[in-house]
Amino acid sequence: QGLIMRFMACRSVNEGRKAAAVNILFILPISAIVVGNAGWIGKAISVASPEIVSPNISPDEIFVVVASIITSPGVFGFVMAALTAALMSTVDTLINATAAVFINDVYRPMKKFLAKSAETVVDEKGELRAARYTSIAITVTGVLAVLAFKNFPTVYEAHGYFHSTLTPPLVVAIFLGVFWKRFTPAAVITTFLGGVALMILGARYPGVLIAPFDHGIEMDPNRPYSYIRAFYNTLVCVGVGVSVTLASAWLERIGKTIRKDYVQG
Repeated sequence: QGLIMRFMACRSVNEGRKAAAVNILFILPISAIVVGNAGWIGKAISVASPEIVSPNISPDEIFVVVASIITSPGVFGFVMAALTAALMSTVDTLINATAAVFINDVYRPMKKFLAKSAETVVDEKGELRAARYTSIAITVTGVLAVLAFKNFPTVYEAHGYFHSTLTPPLVVAIFLGVFWKRFTPAAVITTFLGGVALMILGARYPGVLIAPFDHGIEMDPNRPYSYIRAFYNTLVCVGVGVSVTLASAWLERIGKTIRKDYVQG
């Protein structure tokens, strides 16, 4: 939601599309390469000089270890400060975004629905107070959510599992909604419901549904396909969304025929 709000701040829809395209096709791949460089450098050092970087070092620690090796103490402090600032910026952006969503999509509609008169007076102080309570609640929820991921051996696996499960339907719905005019609200809802159903089936039967996409990756029975699952989930969500959109006219004709027969009957 925080990323979407940045695109919505663009001057026009076309500018938002350009920003989304540049971010997805250019910025994100570069970011992945930059972050992955720490792992590649750490692996090379562990092979050439295992006394400097142990081959058994945890993936969670490799970025900090490599940064401390290739930078001077002063630069290393700036690197750690930049990481902390980026983390804090992301967290507070998401907290603010969640509060904004609650006020606009829940608080105001409910207040309008419960109002006795058709005209509702904007209560800025009440909305600000509700936004603060929402921010506190979502922060506590985020802290408690750590318990759901504590069983993962590394933070990277927990992060990968989270995004491979929750991100695909969101990304597909937003991306198709921005770049495809035929993509309807019904297709968005179906993408979430049908895509999530297929994602659950993929998690339940990974050897059958995800295995064709594993590209030779060996499946661990205890943690099957921690990362390639995201590729499968994205494909099934795209398939559901595109299929429903292309079949929308046909489904609409069937619905009209059923209603017509019902009225005549």
